[in-house]
Amino acid sequence: MELAEKYAYSVYQTKSFSKSATAHYVTQSALSMTIKKLETKLGFKIFDRSKTPLSLTKEGKELAEKIY
Repeated sequence: MELAEKYAYSVYQTKSFSKSATAHYVTQSALSMTIKKLETKLGFKIFDRSKTPLSLTKEGKELAEKIY
């Protein structure tokens, strides 16, 4: 699993970018940028950022089932 996938899994588990960033000793912006690059590479959004708590998109759920 590459770093971006580890970060995405951590966000999936904690439902929080800030908690995941703290856990990985990186800034929230660095973690967010890494995940955005992964989403660009995949061609879809993994997380629905408009909801609190954070949730997976339909495509994100499918990815989670494959990877996690």
